[in-house]
Amino acid sequence: MKNKKDYKYCGYLYTKKLNKLDEMDKFLEIHGLLRLNHEEVENLSRPITRKKIELGIKNFSTKKMRTALS
Repeated sequence: MKNKKDYKYCGYLYTKKLNKLDEMDKFLEIHGLLRLNHEEVENLSRPITRKKIELGIKNFSTKKMRTALS
């Protein structure tokens, strides 16, 4: 009996996920937004190195300082 319940629940979650994807597609179409291709998705999944984080913080601080001076 437990396996049947688990199977139904997994099916429910899967269909719910598919419905969310459909909603996301509709939203993207309505607002004219582009979808990411496979390569772009992979780039988002890559870990960020410490060097990149430090560079981002440095650039942000520089831009913030320029804004304060002007």
